[in-house]
Amino acid sequence: MFPYADIHPKVASTALELLQFDSYRLVDPRDHRVFAYGRDVEELRQEDEPCYRIWKRSEPCLNCTSRSCLAQQAPLFKIEYLDGRVLLVYSLPSEVEGKIFALELVMDVTKSLLVSDIAIHDNIEITHMITKFNELAVCDGFTKLFNKTYINNTLEGYVQAVKRDPAADCATVALLDIDGFKFINDTYGHVSGDDALLYFANKLRHLARELDAWAGRFGGDEFVLCSSRMLDEKDIERLFEEIDSIERHVFEAETGSYSLAASCGVCFVRLDDTVHSLLNRVDDAMYQAKLLDRRLVVR
Repeated sequence: MFPYADIHPKVASTALELLQFDSYRLVDPRDHRVFAYGRDVEELRQEDEPCYRIWKRSEPCLNCTSRSCLAQQAPLFKIEYLDGRVLLVYSLPSEVEGKIFALELVMDVTKSLLVSDIAIHDNIEITHMITKFNELAVCDGFTKLFNKTYINNTLEGYVQAVKRDPAADCATVALLDIDGFKFINDTYGHVSGDDALLYFANKLRHLARELDAWAGRFGGDEFVLCSSRMLDEKDIERLFEEIDSIERHVFEAETGSYSLAASCGVCFVRLDDTVHSLLNRVDDAMYQAKLLDRRLVVR
């Protein structure tokens, strides 16, 4: 492969001529509104349906590239399957009339899609492949919990929901950290560390289902448990009980036995929050729990 910056202009122009997108739309991922911006009528025209309805979904996409491209200020793409067609969706930041949108460019690649040098035309096989691809885009490869991209995207949705309706039920974010995880790795080996991470992740996954929430791995030994609603005292107590259960479990390794300890901070989304301020608050609550030798701090 050679650097694209070195390509001859004639070759580049040929590629651009052949690379034709079939459709476009402007998306405001903060509230999922869709706009057209026509060549002849230079004004934004809002459509009736939210962006995810085109994919026949009742809620925002897990792998929302529009929200991610704005957060990262970089182009992103995904593959979707709709009405027997395989579609390449290319999302990039765009400013129109002083407003920031994600520009989605869509190309039908059904007839040109090749995987491992084999043309894929079977609907079931295509659907399975795209579903798997999109799952990988939002899941942590090791624990299979949601990854940082999904966490940030969904928290942005929670923040915007409160801004649209201050009377709405506030979402909940819990940040959990395994205390002394480096010691486990250094003393009992990285295989033992992996066992601890998987155990912790599985406990969170089951708890999330029980609380109608979802769990993610922020990175390393930090995890989140989030819900679109405000968890009540009973739910928080259940979280506390689960941390107790995790800490009672004894792992056996060749060099000895060990247990986990965890600190947790819980915050509710506020009207003045951004994703950055929300994560800072819950991170501070978690570290307060660690410093005060308490398993849980709620703010």
